[in-house]
Amino acid sequence: DKYIFCIGEKSSTEGLKTGLKGVFILVVNPEKNGLVDKNGTCSTSLSGIYSIIAPKDLFNFIAPIFPQKMVNIGFVYNSDISAFAFSQFSQSCPEGFQISSKDVRDKNNILPAFNTMDADIFIGLMDPMIYAPQTFPSILQTCVLRRKGFIGYAPTQIKQGALLALYCDYEDLGRQAAQIIMQTIKNDTSAKMYYPEKFKYAINLSIAKHLNIKFSEDTIKKAENVIS
Repeated sequence: DKYIFCIGEKSSTEGLKTGLKGVFILVVNPEKNGLVDKNGTCSTSLSGIYSIIAPKDLFNFIAPIFPQKMVNIGFVYNSDISAFAFSQFSQSCPEGFQISSKDVRDKNNILPAFNTMDADIFIGLMDPMIYAPQTFPSILQTCVLRRKGFIGYAPTQIKQGALLALYCDYEDLGRQAAQIIMQTIKNDTSAKMYYPEKFKYAINLSIAKHLNIKFSEDTIKKAENVIS
């Protein structure tokens, strides 16, 4: 039997046409690409690994930052691009958190959304319209001026002013994908979606100080990158 390993949206789209079993990675919106249904269930012969870290991992990570209050998490997203990613967080919101969101489809409304939303901290999604190179610096500046933290999804974002960035361990992603294929070969399992098993993070301590947010020494020590 033959199996296929697809990396990215174009590869996964072509992989679907083969009808082979296998696994895909690095697809931002698997629902839009016909890889899963609206509930996140695989609708093809391909298993997959989400590009975002598990929402429960992110919520657990930031919980100690706000130990004694209900935390209002803000999401600004374009439902044509990142509705699926947003749904993963909204469906997994644990006790102690609540979610505020704005669906923005006009670039002119991006900064007003960040200026007016009542949130303790914002979480960025992989949405190239909202977080474009032209808009991202202004978004972070707005968050800093409002004394609102921003959690990004790429390590370079802390250099631009994000408080935190949490992202999948891309090297381990390859290992995990290979393991899924081996399980499929051995057990002939049905297609299934997985979250990355490992993630990394980076911290901007200068922004943390501005926001009066403290991280434990252990958290700082384990960060892949720290800006003081």
